[in-house]
Amino acid sequence: MSTFCLDMVNGSDSANGTTWTLAWKTMTNGAIAGRIAPGDIIKLAKTPAPTSLGNGTWSKSVLAAGKKVTLATAQTAAIDNCDAGWTIGPYTPLVTQTVTTSRSKEGTGCLRVVIPGNYWNYTTDPQMAMYKSLTSADLSAYQQLCFWVYNYNGSLDISICLCSDTSGSVIVNQFDLPANIVTNTWTPVVIDYGSALGSAIQSVAIYKRTRTYAGEDFYIDNVFVCKAPSSSTCLSLKSVISKNSSAYGGSEGWYPIKAINGTAVYLEDGLTYVGQDQKGEDPNYEWWRCYSGTTETVTTYVRQPVTPSGSMNSTEAGTAGSLIQYQGGFDPATDIQDGETFIGDMGLGAVHDYILMNRINVVRGSVTVSGNFCDVSMQTVAKGQVAVTGHKNDIEITNIINGSGLYVTGRRNAITCTTVSNGYSANMTVYGRLNKITATNCDNSYQSNVSLSSRARENRFYITNCKDGRYYGVVFYADAYDNWFYDMVTSGNDSGVNDVYRSQAVLLYLGTSASPGRNFFVNPTFGETYSFYNPYGLFADYVENSIAILKYGGDVNDNRTYTDGGEIKSQVAVRHTAADVAWQILPTKTTRNETYPLTMLLRRVALNSGSLVTVNCYFRRSNTGITGRLICRGGQIPGVDADVYSDLSVAADTWDQLSLSFTPSAAGVIELEAQVWGGTTYSVFVDDIEVLQ
Repeated sequence: MSTFCLDMVNGSDSANGTTWTLAWKTMTNGAIAGRIAPGDIIKLAKTPAPTSLGNGTWSKSVLAAGKKVTLATAQTAAIDNCDAGWTIGPYTPLVTQTVTTSRSKEGTGCLRVVIPGNYWNYTTDPQMAMYKSLTSADLSAYQQLCFWVYNYNGSLDISICLCSDTSGSVIVNQFDLPANIVTNTWTPVVIDYGSALGSAIQSVAIYKRTRTYAGEDFYIDNVFVCKAPSSSTCLSLKSVISKNSSAYGGSEGWYPIKAINGTAVYLEDGLTYVGQDQKGEDPNYEWWRCYSGTTETVTTYVRQPVTPSGSMNSTEAGTAGSLIQYQGGFDPATDIQDGETFIGDMGLGAVHDYILMNRINVVRGSVTVSGNFCDVSMQTVAKGQVAVTGHKNDIEITNIINGSGLYVTGRRNAITCTTVSNGYSANMTVYGRLNKITATNCDNSYQSNVSLSSRARENRFYITNCKDGRYYGVVFYADAYDNWFYDMVTSGNDSGVNDVYRSQAVLLYLGTSASPGRNFFVNPTFGETYSFYNPYGLFADYVENSIAILKYGGDVNDNRTYTDGGEIKSQVAVRHTAADVAWQILPTKTTRNETYPLTMLLRRVALNSGSLVTVNCYFRRSNTGITGRLICRGGQIPGVDADVYSDLSVAADTWDQLSLSFTPSAAGVIELEAQVWGGTTYSVFVDDIEVLQ
């Protein structure tokens, strides 16, 4: 086993990685397959520990307060929020601009700038394209320029300049946009000037750097200046903020930033493409929550992720007992693992078998576990997705927040989270089988908190709080079956589509041609108006699929099964014997007739060969328009080839003991059932079954 070092800031892939002074820089060019082997440990340098920004007010709210943190003291200075146009330069008349209101990152608009490449009326470089006059400001306390840009045309050959005059001509601080800005997406940009900015800035200008035929086409928004990278109160669009002061671990997640305007720090939501961007104060987006914790004013902390220069996927498989380990949070000065490594704008992947990853956190990127037998643990995945497509992995992620949530297609994974919240789609989407998924909080989803899609089978869910989904707490799609939910508490889930369906904990079925299979809730507490809206009417007819609830609301006497055209439940109001429970069987559709009765398994019994069997059970009905039958179906055991049954025939609200007798010719196991049909509002009650042999 060998140990290697990886430093994404100070490393070099041409080094051998054996010490921190010889650390690699990337996983794909440094920790390549030819250099590492099963059992090796790759130690990643930590990113800076949390530092205090002073007090901040956090709010769990569907209104604007729930989308931002309000600091007691501003740590940045605004340049322009691009809600209005700039002035076109005197020598660049073909430059055009448009204030767009549908894509803004902050405020009411953002600015689209088009600089043509086919004509320029100047002979020197660079040339000012447009400018904006500002109120004179002393920016000497700041060192970096920060803004959002959406690039349409590849590398942007422009600079943003802070000027001492009011018309963008006398440049004091010039910031050249980096060459690696990706296209067709919003990108947060932070450019370090390297020293203090000007003390008397009166305008900001956009310059075209060189006379090329290539044109420029981009959006820009939320332009401001921030402090030096080394400052403890440096706050930029690439920073993350939290209530969490821990150098590693802690329960509170770290939140990416959508925009900054003075003391208002807007949290970035989980929306994924242009046209969906949630504007901080827009009342049309009141449904969206960006924070799901406690409303309070408390010390607020900031961390600075690092942006890797290469892929962060594993490069070689380990073996059983010799996992390849990628461990973050190491201090290069002491070689002690006393922190965390936060990476920004990049995904992380355990894409090989037998991989261990810990203390590596991801912001604006996804975590992929496509390998098998992997061990992955981290504190935060924000503005991304955790996709588990591999099998038999052990995954522990404290916070999956403000992104696309947890997506599971693999099998036999053990996944544990504290909080999965504020997802753009469902917080959890499960297709896989035989997974065990545990979460304390699964809340604030834009859609339903938990979505069990087709092929989701035999999964076990231990979700304490399933709350405040925009649609439902849990939704079952066709062919999801044998999934179990334990001790779930729901509240505040609201479909928001139709008043009839509002405030609904669980949607059993979505579709028209099929139904979810058998699924189970154990000891749930449903806080919505409707636990299940018309559940027996939402199953497809003649498929015998069902939802079973054991200990409904914690009541040991309240157990229910919903199926197509009927409900079966335990109760104590109508009993033959004043002990335990009696069962109530309620057909709700006329499809439940003698050829397709509503059926309840009463008992499964092992029988001896050649001995007379007598079955007694008490039945009662609420109306003579309904029929109840005690039955042993034929063909279950030798000697009982035909159905043996007895039908209820007494008046309404009268207990009647039904009896069966038969003699099996061989030993075996049989099932005894109650069958009920007739009407859509009547009930049959069943109590006190006994089997004598």
